[in-house]
Amino acid sequence: MPRMASTSHLAMSRALFVSEIVSKVISHAKITDTLRAKTESRKSLLALALTCRSFSEQALDALWESLIGIDPVMQCAGIVVPNILTSCEDSEDCRIIPTESQLVTIDRYAHRVRFLKMASHDWQSNIVQSFLQTLAYSLKVLMPNLRRLSCEFSADMLHLLRPLLGPRLQDLIDISHFGCGKRVFSHKTALHVVLRTLYSCCPSLENLRLSTSGGTWDAHTTRAASHSIQRLQKLRTVAVPAITKDALAHLGRLSCLTSLYTHLPTGSDLEDVFRSSRTPLPFKNLQSVNWDITDWADIEVFTRLWPPSHELIRLSLRFRSKVHFDPGLLHILFESLYAREAFKHLQSIYITQPSGYQTIPAMIITINTIRPLFHLSHLRVVGFDMRFSIWVDNDDLKRMAKAWPSLEEFYLNKSYGCHNPAPGVTLLGLVEFIELCPHLTALCIGSITLAGVDMDSDEDFHLDSVEPCRSSTLEYLSLAYPNAQERHDDIMWGERLRDFLETLFPSPYLFFISEA
Repeated sequence: MPRMASTSHLAMSRALFVSEIVSKVISHAKITDTLRAKTESRKSLLALALTCRSFSEQALDALWESLIGIDPVMQCAGIVVPNILTSCEDSEDCRIIPTESQLVTIDRYAHRVRFLKMASHDWQSNIVQSFLQTLAYSLKVLMPNLRRLSCEFSADMLHLLRPLLGPRLQDLIDISHFGCGKRVFSHKTALHVVLRTLYSCCPSLENLRLSTSGGTWDAHTTRAASHSIQRLQKLRTVAVPAITKDALAHLGRLSCLTSLYTHLPTGSDLEDVFRSSRTPLPFKNLQSVNWDITDWADIEVFTRLWPPSHELIRLSLRFRSKVHFDPGLLHILFESLYAREAFKHLQSIYITQPSGYQTIPAMIITINTIRPLFHLSHLRVVGFDMRFSIWVDNDDLKRMAKAWPSLEEFYLNKSYGCHNPAPGVTLLGLVEFIELCPHLTALCIGSITLAGVDMDSDEDFHLDSVEPCRSSTLEYLSLAYPNAQERHDDIMWGERLRDFLETLFPSPYLFFISEA
């Protein structure tokens, strides 16, 4: 028996030298489905890292693979980041110059990090700022194997971004900055330096997504970003507020580019891009386009120039507030999409306008405006979020369900409301529409009517001749109803309406408001 036990122990010891076996054990301990599972997973990985040398390296790699903030890396070297912020101007303790031994300790763990997220509050500690500032002066990269960086920061933190930009970085996601403060010139200079040197810091960059929600860039910022874009050869996704003509032509030559979100160039510039791309098939693998639009004429040029052999999958158009808008022009746009071969297999179309502007209820979009899209039978996502009224009824919803059999997401003025004084969509019609769309996962209707719902009694609401929605796929539902239909004299009215709607639509996350 002792001999058998010894043989078994020897076999197990040898098994631990096989990296594939250790990797399999680590993969079972690495679970990130929920917050609780992630917490338990980290405990298990830490225990494995402390078990023996065979597990240590792979367990540490998994434990440090993803971080929120850089505090854990600093704390490993004994640099404690306090919860209470102190001012660097008042305290010498905020000046961090790590020693050689501290840098060695930091490197041991920082090189394992693959994914880093920095929220705005992660930059606020003066100790973190001083630490990054020291690394920036030394041109040291904190996490040389970082693959994905997602962060947001205030404008006066831009100069601290450099130590996080490494040679293996592939995804630069949701980079946004807030509040220009007083030192506008210095902030812009820091932004220009970061953008202009991006290609040398991150030559492996594949996904570049800078903030597109903070308005347009000035010419200097656009040129700085375009300078790097023209020198990056592996880009698959680009989302920037603006881009130069030469940089756009460079993107047209990249066979790896699949998604583009930027300002739509003028018609003449777009024609120059297609001529100067020096390839017979520019943008040949591009599947998703999101244009920021300032002139209707540019859209006409885009639909005319786009090669028939380049079938787009997703198209989003965002109309700036200064664009002269007319439902008739939108109808013409939809007809041109239907008429051109390149757009016949569209799976997603989204038409939006910037939020925060006054609505124009007198401008009305009807089913006749949308009707040309009925010919695009492959549509899975259809969305409108505009400052104008959208009037549809139950019959229109049935036509849409028939025209788009694969519909998964449908949005009608989620931000603005449809502003129909006599909404034609009833709760019964809504239930029928959902059940006619077996793949529907998200639905937003900007105006519905509560007509037909018994709301006179103080008891629970009810609706004759309707059963609860039987959809097994719907996960999100947002509804708006006219303010005039609300019972302002009954403080329990809203709660009883919610209870009724949750009974009628039991599966989704439900959100409903009174439309002003």
